[in-house]
Order: sequence, then C-alpha cells, then structure tokens
Amino acid sequence: MSGPYGNRVLTNLPAGAARYAWQGQDYWHDGFGWWQPSWVGDSVYYNWAYPPVGYYYPTLPTDYNTVEMNGNTYYEAEGVYYQEGEQDGQKGYVVAEAPETAEQPAAGEVEGENPFKIFKNMCDYLAGLDTFSMVAETTVDEMGLSGEKVQVSAQRILYVSRPNKVAVDVAGDRGTKRIVYDGKTVSMLDRGENIYTVVQVPDTIDAALDTLAQDYGVVVPLEDLMYKDLYDRAVARVSAGQYLGLHMVDNLKCHHLAFSTDVANWEVWIDAGDKPAPRQITVDYGQNTARSRYSADITGWVGSPELKAEKFKFELPDGATRVEITPNPSKS
Repeated sequence: MSGPYGNRVLTNLPAGAARYAWQGQDYWHDGFGWWQPSWVGDSVYYNWAYPPVGYYYPTLPTDYNTVEMNGNTYYEAEGVYYQEGEQDGQKGYVVAEAPETAEQPAAGEVEGENPFKIFKNMCDYLAGLDTFSMVAETTVDEMGLSGEKVQVSAQRILYVSRPNKVAVDVAGDRGTKRIVYDGKTVSMLDRGENIYTVVQVPDTIDAALDTLAQDYGVVVPLEDLMYKDLYDRAVARVSAGQYLGLHMVDNLKCHHLAFSTDVANWEVWIDAGDKPAPRQITVDYGQNTARSRYSADITGWVGSPELKAEKFKFELPDGATRVEITPNPSKS
C-alpha cells in the first residue's frame, strides 16, 4: 500500500524519530510517518512502512478523507486508513487494515523496492566490467550572455578499458573535442580552436579523474560512470531515494529512481534486465545556479566490447598549438 512517503527511502531518520517494537519487528516513527530499516551492503536505509494496525492516535492527520466502505466508516490520509477507537478511556483513532476494495498502487509503482539496492546493482555491474562503451546525447542549461538560460547539446562517445585507458569524443554546440587517458597523461584536443594540452596524472582511472577535478577543475563527460567506487561516492551525498516504478526508455523496461542531495536532485533509469546498465540520467540543480538541468540519454551501450588500440590513439591535426595549464585547486 502506498502511503505518505510512498517508496521513498531515507539515509537518515528525522531528528525526532523514536524506536517502536511491534510483533517482533522494529519500527521508527515520527508523528504519522513510519519507517523500517533495511540493509544494502554495509549501509542501513529506512523504508516507509505502513503503520502497525491498532496503533492509537488522539487525533487524525490534518488532511484526511471520510470513506464509507463495506458498511464501515474510515478516515483515510495518504493511503493510511483509521477508525474511531480509544486507549485508556480516551477516544481517538486507531490504524486499521486497508479495506479490500481500497485503491491499490498504480501499475509500475512497486511497493518495497529499495532504490539504493537497485542503484548498487548498477554500480556493481559497471565496476565489474573490464571494458565498456556508450553513446550519449546530452543537454545542459547554461547561463547566456544576457543572463538567460540557454540549452547546450552534444553527442558524447565514451570508451573505457580498465585499469587505465579512456577515450571521449564530443561533438555539439560547444564544438568538437577529444580526450584520451593512457595511464600516464590526459591529452585534450579542441578541434575547433586547434589547440591541445597534456596533463600528467596517476596510473588508474579513478585517481586520474580525481586529479583532473581537484587540481585543474576539469570534469570529463560522464566521468561518474567510470569510477569503480561509484556507489560509495554517490550515496555519500544523498539524503533520500525513491523508487518511481518501471518505465520505458528507448523501448527498454527500466527501473526509475530519484535521489535528493543538498545541492541537486537527480534521477536515473536503469535497465531492468540481467545487465543493469544506465539508460538515462537527469540532474536538476535548481533555478538559482548557472546550470539548472542536465540530461544524458544513453542511446548506445555496449558492455565488455573488444576495444582495439586505435580507439585510444591521440593524433594531432596539422598546425595544432599546445597550451599549458597549471594546477589550480581553487577551480575544484
């Protein structure tokens, strides 16, 4: 039964939540909100739970509907049903079993799905691949010269060969670029300006990406998907997650997940088949930032392809000019 928090899962309970044991099970509750703990790996999360039948409240929630069903009077609020009752001689309301004819969750709203577990399955799948490639159609809202938001689009082709090879080709509204990591350096070419730069970096993909971001303020397109420890990095900033159902993306049935952080809300659609690859990603940064929304439609995904050495060649066009960039941690 869906309720006030649906399939929303919290990483931390509300400050006033109290433990409540009921028929051998542990609950936590705060007002009319109830949760039960669940584990994903070594991390505990809190799933919304239907309140225990018979639990007494002196008053009803603020917004409720009076429902006459099967000869009984119910008071329904956000999917939870109450009936008049009493405790210690005080009249009030108790949580009731949902009537059999009560509306059930809509198709695709699967009760009990933990978004963190599904997301971890995707991260584990990606981390276990020695090679993968993808084509992504991306759009991002950026600030225009007059302060207006403008949409910038690009196609990005990404090749990854662990532990130390990456190639990215970008073609879009901001020009054509190529980025290659060979285990020692990251080489970046702007084909439109015919300029390039080469940066010394560590010998693993994760460490190289961290160096680029922290020392140079450079973010490689779709870099999060390359990290072996993507799950830990991502959920460290998440305050809540929600399972939104099974939805179609490019004729593929996908788990639709939504997550909240202090600075952004993001969603991911993950293939519901036996290879849980990401198929679509959106990030909403809010309206008061230079970027307000980013989206990536992953139209071409290949897990474990045979990637030949040519994919990772970095060849310079005639007349290309080298420019030097120096570390600047303030750009991070």
